[in-house]
Amino acid sequence: MKNPQFLRSIRLVCFVTMVSLLTGCTAVARAAYLELLPLQGFDTLQADKRVHYEPEAKTNAENLAANYAQTIQQIEARLGGTLQTTPQVYLCASDACYLKYAFNQEARAEARGRGNLVLLKARTLEAEGRLLPVFTHELVHAFWFQHGVHCTPRWWTEGLAVEVSNGGGAEKVTHQEALQAMQEGKIFHASDENSCWTRMPPQLNGMAWPMFYRQSGMFVQWMRVRDPEGFSALLIKLRSGDNLATAIESVYGQPLTALHSAWQKSAMNSTITPLENPHAS
Repeated sequence: MKNPQFLRSIRLVCFVTMVSLLTGCTAVARAAYLELLPLQGFDTLQADKRVHYEPEAKTNAENLAANYAQTIQQIEARLGGTLQTTPQVYLCASDACYLKYAFNQEARAEARGRGNLVLLKARTLEAEGRLLPVFTHELVHAFWFQHGVHCTPRWWTEGLAVEVSNGGGAEKVTHQEALQAMQEGKIFHASDENSCWTRMPPQLNGMAWPMFYRQSGMFVQWMRVRDPEGFSALLIKLRSGDNLATAIESVYGQPLTALHSAWQKSAMNSTITPLENPHAS
């Protein structure tokens, strides 16, 4: 009897290969390739068999495993739902390992599109003091992938992950630096455009990724603090497949553009505690 997971992978590869041929999209082709590429050269942590590591990253793996259950509790509490399965986690120690298995080779972490696997450039992240926050950030992505939610606007996708992880992924820009950029008119655009087919989304608005992550996280945090019950209702609507902009207008009683403008006006005088990871370098 054939393995159902293998059959699903084959169907996925057939689909993305067809799309790749029609669009000439090398990113789609790489995603298909990675779905079938066995992950080799990893040991499995005996204390938690969901955690796999290159030998030089064993200490990082032990640290992550000790916090895995708490991290899951954190994101499930913040997102108001449950992970359908806990992802397998692979910790690369070497650049060669990460370059081989990562979809976005310029990043340091990623969650695969089915939400079943998280890949981390572990020693680099640990040296920067942000292994656990970034892992939490990626688990947020895995949560939504498992619930069938893909392609939401990039500011929302990353902003929510930054907010839930208390700044994970946005450590290279501080709250104050983001406010200064806003005073200078450098503010991300809260677009409602699909994020799956563009690597540099229009929401970026000419700014560097760390600034985009930081400001997006600030906006999402403000949305939650402004109306906690409404924010929870928004998350439920998104899990049900609602469009983000439509769901926001339904919950907050105003369109996304108006909400974004209201955040900009209030940001300078906000008393909201900044999303900061005190251990990041």
